[in-house]
Amino acid sequence: MMAFSFSQLFTRKSADSLDSDAPLDADNTATRQRNWVVFGVLLTTLGASYGAFKLITAPPVIYTDTPPEFGAVITPDFSDKDTQSALQAQQQDITKLTKEVYSLTRQRDSLSDTLERNLSQLNKKLDDTLEQVQTQLDNNMDIINTEFDKRGYNTGSTTGNDNQSNTTEPLNPFGNTDDGRYGDVSPPRQSPPGIQTFAYRYPDAPKIPYRRSSKNYVPTGSFVTAILIGAADANAGVNAQGDTAPILFRTIHDGILPNGKRSHIKDCFVTASVYGEISSNRGIARLQRMSCIFDKNGTEEILDIPVKGTAFNFGRNGIRGTPVMRNGKIIQMAGISGLFTGLGDTAK
Repeated sequence: MMAFSFSQLFTRKSADSLDSDAPLDADNTATRQRNWVVFGVLLTTLGASYGAFKLITAPPVIYTDTPPEFGAVITPDFSDKDTQSALQAQQQDITKLTKEVYSLTRQRDSLSDTLERNLSQLNKKLDDTLEQVQTQLDNNMDIINTEFDKRGYNTGSTTGNDNQSNTTEPLNPFGNTDDGRYGDVSPPRQSPPGIQTFAYRYPDAPKIPYRRSSKNYVPTGSFVTAILIGAADANAGVNAQGDTAPILFRTIHDGILPNGKRSHIKDCFVTASVYGEISSNRGIARLQRMSCIFDKNGTEEILDIPVKGTAFNFGRNGIRGTPVMRNGKIIQMAGISGLFTGLGDTAK
């Protein structure tokens, strides 16, 4: 066995060693071992360099939890169990429907029996009522005929041969003797007994047609000068039209009607509701009711009626107002909230 150190592998042998008696195979063996050692060192260096490069350039490893593994959802006996469950559910539904149909049939039979029984009772009562009415009518007719017979109002008839005609002649209730009280004229026939009615109807009063005039009507578009007695703080929010405030006007003019006519609504009161419109700084008023008191023939006549109209100020719809912002606390809190929101976004 030959022993040598690592330093000897890179040491070139001198010329003396070539002339020595050492065998040539020993030199070949030493050279081959040296070459393999050099190749291993180079291979190891290249492998370490490649591993370091991969480690540096490799993306970060993200550790994820292993998803749970579930067993098979559909087993071989799933279809059989599902079919059996469906059949059981259908059987239960059929049983329930059968009970409901049987209950409805019993209710129908019961209602039919009740209806037939009520109809039979109603028919019986109707027949009894008709029979009683017919009996009462016959009795009344008998009484009337008897009364007529007593008073002699029934007419007699004589029957002759074929060449004679039947003649009727009213009987004289005062007898056939003429005592001279009635002259040659028979006494007048008396009216049958009973309740006598007489209706009298007064003639209808003449109807005076209603005509509109400047004294009893205010046409569309009429206007009047008024002063504001009771003002209000009008809401100018989003829902301002549903949150109105009441105001009060007093008219100081008779009122101008179409075609230059004058009205007589001076010193009347008019109530209205107002809401704010922040874009024009105006309060939009809508008239509601008007009240007046007139003297007519020495008596006072009070008028209180609903009206439709609006209020104009300086030729524009609405009353000029002063906007007042009363939500300073809300604006302050909104500013503080925006500041903290910005700081949070910056920190994030």
